[in-house]
Amino acid sequence: MKVLLVFLTFTILGFASRSNGFRSSRRYVPNENDPYRFKEIAFEDDIGKLHFENLSVEHLQERSITPGDVTLHLFTRKHPKTSVAVPINKAGDLLRHNQSFNASALNYFIIHGWRNNYKSNVNVVITEAILNNYDVNVFVVDWSTYAFKFYTTSKAAVPQIGLFLANFISDLLKEYQIPHTQFVLVGHSLGAHIAGCTGSALSGQIDHIIGLDPAGPLFSLNQLDNRLDETDAKFVQVVHTNGYLLGFSSAIGHADYYPNDGNRQPGCGIDLFGKCAHSRAYYYYAESIWQGGFEAEKCLTYDEFMNSNCITHKKSFLGTFFIDKSAYGDYYLDTNREAPFALGTR
Repeated sequence: MKVLLVFLTFTILGFASRSNGFRSSRRYVPNENDPYRFKEIAFEDDIGKLHFENLSVEHLQERSITPGDVTLHLFTRKHPKTSVAVPINKAGDLLRHNQSFNASALNYFIIHGWRNNYKSNVNVVITEAILNNYDVNVFVVDWSTYAFKFYTTSKAAVPQIGLFLANFISDLLKEYQIPHTQFVLVGHSLGAHIAGCTGSALSGQIDHIIGLDPAGPLFSLNQLDNRLDETDAKFVQVVHTNGYLLGFSSAIGHADYYPNDGNRQPGCGIDLFGKCAHSRAYYYYAESIWQGGFEAEKCLTYDEFMNSNCITHKKSFLGTFFIDKSAYGDYYLDTNREAPFALGTR
């Protein structure tokens, strides 16, 4: 999400807590129960224009969102740089006439965040990492028609876009007799919650979901029907890089990874609005597919990790193509200031 946000009426969120009724022994920030913890935002778009938005005002939509507002772009090893765009409700026709689609291969769906489109960095770096190393189908989900609206409007569209994508996947399941285990959803920011809504509409049968710094503003821990949570797939991995600002800080997956405590990221400078840290989630994930090396340790807090006081000493790797589905809990790691970011094993 190539944006800069600053929360103008920001109140300090409070430190992560362990004594809670949310999820015992998991990272928990009480203020994240309140979807209106941020009142206003300001963001800088891709051309450098600064925008302000009052999050307490719901902007009326000029029309209802339709399947035609969502476009799929299929990339494969045969066609890694070019794709044919088609509305999501007509994707079945595309696949029947597309020689590059491999019905026996894994299907990766990459879903961008706010103020992005299919050409945005999140899609480019992840697609490139996957197709340079594995022969799979990569579907880039372009919902930019609504991603470039007011944040409140974009956020409100999340469940419906998730349903559109779920219907498309259901068609694939029926048309090609593809098992649920051959589907993976990767979403950044608002895209992570779209992935969650897609998985929920498919009764949590998708193999796994990767949530890359899921969006925080206007989302609540108490409300599961419009955000990513661990019931949305057989396994949900979440990477937190800008908690307390653009992303969630509380643990919401089976396994949650917190590079550099999941907040400010080294090499990002002051990063007042969180743009750099928010995007690091997908750069870390893409690099993990290329070369791995993001070893993390299960721990109660980042301080305990830094002081080598973790109780279990269980290690797990963030991301990678073959994710660690045995992991459960909160995992901490450090990174380099610049690429390559991974530090390898401790």
